[in-house]
Order: sequence, then structure tokens, then C-alpha cells
Amino acid sequence: MGNAVAAGLTVATLLTLIVVPVMYSATDSITDLLLRRKRRPSPPPTAETPLTAEGTSEPA
Repeated sequence: MGNAVAAGLTVATLLTLIVVPVMYSATDSITDLLLRRKRRPSPPPTAETPLTAEGTSEPA
């Protein structure tokens, strides 16, 4: 029974200290990559388009 407890503690430690952070980092990197591809830089506003206080050309 002591072996089962020791093995359980070892597996739980590996999961919490290694597997979970690695999966979080991988998911975050993949999300950033997908959003970067999806997001395109907007063209700068023209001189004819007045900007509001928020910096956009659309009314609030």
C-alpha cells in the first residue's frame, strides 16, 4: 500500500509541475499563432477621416 501512495504522489507531482504548465504554454502559443494569422493590421486613417477622442473614426 505504501508503494501505491508513493506512486500516486509522484504522478500527482509530475502532473502539476510539468504536464499542466507545458500544456498551458503550448495552448497559449498555438492561440497566439492563430490570432496573429487572423489579425491583419488596419490601414492608417486618411486625412479626410476625422478621429474622435477615442482615436476611431466611428461615432460612439
